[in-house]
Amino acid sequence: MGTAGDRFAEALDSIYGKSSSRKASEKLDIPQTSIDRLKRKPNTTKQMLQIAHNEGISIVWLETGEGEMLQSVEVREQMSSADVVSEPNAPYEKYRKEAMIKVTYNKEIYASAGGGATNGDDSKSEELAFAPSFLEKQFGVGVYKGLNIITATGNSMEPTIVSGELLFINPFENEDHHIKDTAIYVINCTNGVYVKRVVQDPFAKTITLVSDNSSIGDMVLKDGDMDGCKIIGRVIGHCAVL
Repeated sequence: MGTAGDRFAEALDSIYGKSSSRKASEKLDIPQTSIDRLKRKPNTTKQMLQIAHNEGISIVWLETGEGEMLQSVEVREQMSSADVVSEPNAPYEKYRKEAMIKVTYNKEIYASAGGGATNGDDSKSEELAFAPSFLEKQFGVGVYKGLNIITATGNSMEPTIVSGELLFINPFENEDHHIKDTAIYVINCTNGVYVKRVVQDPFAKTITLVSDNSSIGDMVLKDGDMDGCKIIGRVIGHCAVL
Protein backbone atom coordinates (compact mmCIF):
# COMPACT_ATOMS: atom_id res chain seq x y z
CA MET A 1 0.00 0.00 0.00
CA GLY A 2 3.05 2.23 0.38
CA THR A 3 3.68 5.17 2.69
CA ALA A 4 1.74 8.39 3.15
CA GLY A 5 4.51 10.08 1.16
CA ASP A 6 4.02 7.63 -1.71
CA ARG A 7 0.29 8.38 -1.75
CA PHE A 8 0.96 12.12 -1.50
CA ALA A 9 3.26 11.90 -4.54
CA GLU A 10 0.71 9.80 -6.44
CA ALA A 11 -2.03 12.35 -5.75
CA LEU A 12 0.08 15.32 -6.87
CA ASP A 13 1.09 13.45 -10.02
CA SER A 14 -2.60 12.79 -10.69
CA ILE A 15 -3.46 16.47 -10.27
CA TYR A 16 -0.44 18.12 -11.93
CA GLY A 17 1.01 15.43 -14.19
CA LYS A 18 4.73 15.65 -14.93
CA SER A 19 6.89 17.92 -12.75
CA SER A 20 4.22 17.84 -10.04
CA SER A 21 6.61 19.08 -7.34
CA ARG A 22 7.53 22.17 -9.34
CA LYS A 23 3.95 22.94 -10.34
CA ALA A 24 2.61 22.43 -6.82
CA SER A 25 5.42 24.60 -5.49
CA GLU A 26 4.50 27.44 -7.85
CA LYS A 27 0.78 27.24 -7.08
CA LEU A 28 1.04 26.81 -3.32
CA ASP A 29 4.07 29.08 -2.84
CA ILE A 30 5.97 26.33 -1.05
CA PRO A 31 9.63 25.50 -1.82
CA GLN A 32 9.94 22.59 -4.22
CA THR A 33 12.42 20.97 -1.85
CA SER A 34 9.69 20.91 0.81
CA ILE A 35 7.28 19.19 -1.57
CA ASP A 36 9.91 16.60 -2.46
CA ARG A 37 10.65 16.05 1.24
CA LEU A 38 6.97 15.42 1.96
CA LYS A 39 6.89 12.79 -0.77
CA ARG A 40 9.45 10.81 1.21
CA LYS A 41 7.66 10.97 4.56
CA PRO A 42 6.50 7.61 5.96
CA ASN A 43 3.48 9.22 7.67
CA THR A 44 1.32 12.28 7.19
CA THR A 45 2.41 15.64 8.58
CA LYS A 46 0.42 18.78 9.29
CA GLN A 47 1.81 20.45 6.16
CA MET A 48 0.91 17.44 4.05
CA LEU A 49 -2.65 17.46 5.39
CA GLN A 50 -2.95 21.19 4.69
CA ILE A 51 -1.87 20.68 1.07
CA ALA A 52 -4.27 17.75 0.75
CA HIS A 53 -7.10 19.95 2.00
CA ASN A 54 -6.22 22.73 -0.47
CA GLU A 55 -5.93 20.32 -3.39
CA GLY A 56 -9.05 18.26 -2.66
CA ILE A 57 -7.12 15.11 -1.75
CA SER A 58 -8.98 12.81 0.62
CA ILE A 59 -7.28 12.88 4.01
CA VAL A 60 -8.66 9.42 4.83
CA TRP A 61 -7.13 8.02 1.62
CA LEU A 62 -3.86 9.82 2.34
CA GLU A 63 -3.73 8.34 5.85
CA THR A 64 -4.88 4.80 5.05
CA GLY A 65 -4.93 4.25 1.30
CA GLU A 66 -8.63 3.39 1.55
CA GLY A 67 -11.45 4.98 -0.44
CA GLU A 68 -11.15 7.51 -3.25
CA MET A 69 -8.01 9.55 -3.79
CA LEU A 70 -9.82 12.80 -4.53
CA GLN A 71 -12.75 14.24 -2.64
CA SER A 72 -16.08 14.53 -4.41
CA VAL A 73 -17.30 17.93 -5.54
CA GLU A 74 -19.84 17.91 -2.69
CA VAL A 75 -17.19 17.31 -0.05
CA ARG A 76 -14.95 20.01 -1.51
CA GLU A 77 -17.81 22.48 -1.34
CA GLN A 78 -18.47 21.57 2.29
CA MET A 79 -14.79 21.99 3.16
CA SER A 80 -14.84 25.41 1.47
CA SER A 81 -17.95 26.59 3.35
CA ALA A 82 -18.00 29.47 5.79
CA ASP A 83 -17.09 27.41 8.86
CA VAL A 84 -13.93 26.05 7.20
CA VAL A 85 -11.75 29.05 6.53
CA SER A 86 -8.49 29.16 4.62
CA GLU A 87 -5.80 29.22 7.32
CA PRO A 88 -3.16 26.78 8.62
CA ASN A 89 -5.67 24.77 10.66
CA ALA A 90 -8.33 24.73 7.95
CA PRO A 91 -8.80 20.93 7.75
CA TYR A 92 -9.70 20.94 11.44
CA GLU A 93 -11.95 24.01 11.61
CA LYS A 94 -15.14 21.98 11.22
CA TYR A 95 -14.38 20.24 14.52
CA ARG A 96 -14.23 23.43 16.59
CA LYS A 97 -17.95 23.44 17.42
CA GLU A 98 -17.62 20.17 19.33
CA ALA A 99 -16.79 19.75 23.01
CA MET A 100 -13.08 19.04 22.87
CA ILE A 101 -11.37 16.01 24.40
CA LYS A 102 -8.20 16.70 26.35
CA VAL A 103 -5.33 14.32 25.60
CA THR A 104 -2.23 14.36 27.79
CA TYR A 105 1.09 14.77 25.98
CA ASN A 106 3.85 13.40 28.22
CA LYS A 107 6.91 15.26 26.96
CA GLU A 108 9.50 13.14 28.75
CA ILE A 109 7.90 9.69 28.53
CA TYR A 110 9.39 7.45 25.86
CA ALA A 111 8.58 3.98 24.54
CA SER A 112 11.54 2.22 23.05
CA ALA A 113 11.45 0.46 19.70
CA GLY A 114 14.75 -1.13 20.72
CA GLY A 115 16.13 -1.56 24.21
CA GLY A 116 13.85 -0.51 27.04
CA ALA A 117 13.58 3.25 27.43
CA THR A 118 14.49 5.05 30.64
CA ASN A 119 11.93 7.78 31.22
CA GLY A 120 12.00 11.23 32.71
CA ASP A 121 9.61 13.26 34.80
CA ASP A 122 6.01 12.36 33.96
CA SER A 123 4.87 15.63 35.55
CA LYS A 124 6.27 17.53 32.58
CA SER A 125 3.20 17.19 30.42
CA GLU A 126 0.60 19.33 28.71
CA GLU A 127 -2.95 18.83 27.54
CA LEU A 128 -3.83 18.95 23.85
CA ALA A 129 -7.42 19.37 22.67
CA PHE A 130 -9.02 17.19 19.98
CA ALA A 131 -12.55 16.94 18.64
CA PRO A 132 -14.26 13.59 19.38
CA SER A 133 -15.19 13.12 15.72
CA PHE A 134 -11.57 13.67 14.70
CA LEU A 135 -10.33 11.03 17.16
CA GLU A 136 -13.00 8.58 16.04
CA LYS A 137 -12.35 9.15 12.34
CA GLN A 138 -8.56 9.08 12.53
CA PHE A 139 -8.05 6.44 15.21
CA GLY A 140 -11.33 4.50 15.36
CA VAL A 141 -11.89 5.04 19.07
CA GLY A 142 -15.11 5.93 20.86
CA VAL A 143 -13.84 5.88 24.45
CA TYR A 144 -11.51 8.76 25.19
CA LYS A 145 -10.70 8.44 28.90
CA GLY A 146 -6.99 8.46 29.57
CA LEU A 147 -5.82 8.86 25.95
CA ASN A 148 -2.24 10.06 25.99
CA ILE A 149 0.70 10.83 23.76
CA ILE A 150 4.31 9.75 24.26
CA THR A 151 7.40 9.63 22.05
CA ALA A 152 8.96 6.62 20.31
CA THR A 153 12.70 6.13 20.37
CA GLY A 154 14.85 3.55 18.58
CA ASN A 155 14.60 1.83 15.20
CA SER A 156 13.25 -1.66 15.82
CA MET A 157 9.71 -0.74 14.66
CA GLU A 158 10.82 0.86 11.40
CA PRO A 159 9.44 1.40 8.85
CA THR A 160 6.10 1.37 10.69
CA ILE A 161 7.18 3.68 13.50
CA VAL A 162 10.19 5.97 13.20
CA SER A 163 12.24 7.16 16.15
CA GLY A 164 10.99 10.53 17.39
CA GLU A 165 7.40 10.06 16.27
CA LEU A 166 4.53 10.79 18.63
CA LEU A 167 2.48 7.76 19.68
CA PHE A 168 -1.24 8.07 20.47
CA ILE A 169 -1.99 5.52 23.19
CA ASN A 170 -5.41 4.11 24.05
CA PRO A 171 -5.20 2.78 27.65
CA PHE A 172 -5.52 -0.99 28.03
CA GLU A 173 -8.53 -0.60 30.32
CA ASN A 174 -10.45 1.26 27.57
CA GLU A 175 -10.38 -2.02 25.62
CA ASP A 176 -11.35 -4.21 28.60
CA HIS A 177 -7.75 -5.44 28.95
CA HIS A 178 -8.18 -7.41 25.74
CA ILE A 179 -5.16 -7.80 23.47
CA LYS A 180 -5.83 -7.35 19.76
CA ASP A 181 -3.51 -9.88 18.19
CA THR A 182 -0.75 -8.35 15.98
CA ALA A 183 -1.61 -4.81 17.13
CA ILE A 184 1.13 -2.50 18.46
CA TYR A 185 1.27 -1.87 22.20
CA VAL A 186 3.29 0.10 24.72
CA ILE A 187 4.49 -2.27 27.44
CA ASN A 188 6.21 -1.38 30.71
CA CYS A 189 8.63 -4.14 31.72
CA THR A 190 11.16 -4.31 34.53
CA ASN A 191 13.97 -3.28 32.16
CA GLY A 192 12.15 -0.42 30.44
CA VAL A 193 9.20 0.70 28.35
CA TYR A 194 8.77 -0.86 24.92
CA VAL A 195 6.63 -0.27 21.85
CA LYS A 196 6.19 -3.60 20.04
CA ARG A 197 3.75 -5.59 17.95
CA VAL A 198 2.12 -8.22 20.15
CA VAL A 199 1.53 -11.71 18.76
CA GLN A 200 -0.16 -14.36 20.93
CA ASP A 201 0.21 -18.11 20.62
CA PRO A 202 -2.53 -19.70 22.78
CA PHE A 203 -1.24 -23.22 22.13
CA ALA A 204 2.39 -22.54 23.13
CA LYS A 205 1.11 -20.09 25.75
CA THR A 206 3.56 -17.44 24.66
CA ILE A 207 3.40 -13.77 23.80
CA THR A 208 5.95 -12.46 21.30
CA LEU A 209 6.94 -8.81 21.22
CA VAL A 210 7.67 -8.43 17.52
CA SER A 211 9.99 -5.87 15.94
CA ASP A 212 8.83 -4.74 12.49
CA ASN A 213 12.48 -4.13 11.62
CA SER A 214 13.56 -7.57 10.38
CA SER A 215 17.16 -6.97 11.48
CA ILE A 216 16.08 -6.71 15.13
CA GLY A 217 15.22 -9.80 17.15
CA ASP A 218 11.86 -10.44 18.79
CA MET A 219 11.17 -11.03 22.49
CA VAL A 220 9.34 -14.25 23.37
CA LEU A 221 7.57 -14.20 26.75
CA LYS A 222 6.52 -17.52 28.23
CA ASP A 223 4.27 -18.30 31.19
CA GLY A 224 5.23 -16.07 34.08
CA ASP A 225 7.41 -13.73 31.98
CA MET A 226 4.56 -11.21 31.77
CA ASP A 227 4.36 -10.97 35.56
CA GLY A 228 6.96 -8.21 35.51
CA CYS A 229 5.33 -6.43 32.57
CA LYS A 230 2.29 -4.21 32.30
CA ILE A 231 0.53 -3.36 29.05
CA ILE A 232 0.00 0.40 29.08
CA GLY A 233 -2.15 0.59 25.97
CA ARG A 234 -2.52 0.13 22.24
CA VAL A 235 -0.88 2.45 19.72
CA ILE A 236 -3.86 3.76 17.78
CA GLY A 237 -1.90 6.26 15.72
CA HIS A 238 1.46 7.92 15.28
CA CYS A 239 2.81 10.96 13.50
CA ALA A 240 6.02 12.84 12.88
CA VAL A 241 6.90 15.95 14.85
CA LEU A 242 7.22 19.02 12.65
